Amino acid sequence: MIGSNHSVSRTTECVAKLLARIDLSVDQGDFPYWSIEKDEAFVAAMRTTGFKLGEGAALVFEDLIYSPDEAVIKSRATFIGTTDVTSPTIGGGGVMVYLNSSDIGHIQSQEVGVVSRGRMFSVSLDRDELVRGGYLEGSEEWPTAETLALRISDVIPSDWIFSTSEQLCSYFKISPTIPAFVVQDWHHPTFEEAYVEGIKPSSFHDIQAMATAACGNTPLPELEGLINTSWRVQSRSKRARNT
Repeated sequence: MIGSNHSVSRTTECVAKLLARIDLSVDQGDFPYWSIEKDEAFVAAMRTTGFKLGEGAALVFEDLIYSPDEAVIKSRATFIGTTDVTSPTIGGGGVMVYLNSSDIGHIQSQEVGVVSRGRMFSVSLDRDELVRGGYLEGSEEWPTAETLALRISDVIPSDWIFSTSEQLCSYFKISPTIPAFVVQDWHHPTFEEAYVEGIKPSSFHDIQAMATAACGNTPLPELEGLINTSWRVQSRSKRARNT
């Protein structure tokens, strides 16, 4: 019984420290967020991997973004843990698409080849298909860089969009370990919630659940089920705000 209580106490301490680190990452500008606004880094997909690290734990948030400043569509990985790493955010080991200046406003190609870890994927940009799929409004003539990012998120398997667990361990100098879990569908803070309204990520049920699962080395976080890590959900939310 004493050993069991001690284990629970260590897990509780780990969760509290990890959640505090997650909140601190907002103040430091490192916390990844959902945003489909064109004046911010445009996010098309996300994934979280939880790691149990000795007495501590970490969450690695990955996102697929279009960065207008860099003219690139790329995967990123952000480490937030009970221990520090030299570079908390790095380019991931998955998708990386460099865009010509002419491609940003309108892409005239019907098909784009996207390479991830040496494998080529074909991403169709047929206009009729894009309109039917909700990637383009009927009034929009050409697909944009944002359109391509959304198509990549739907066409390419997530294991190829993002890094492998081995790559993450190598990037962040984690002792080789099997992840506690990998999650793609959860409720995540938006840019407005985290950086404008000042709502702490630790107050979100699913962030708490993932921190608890990582600290407890549990493969299935007890998520709330109110998913917003989907560009379609984000688009509906944006339209609702604008009506």
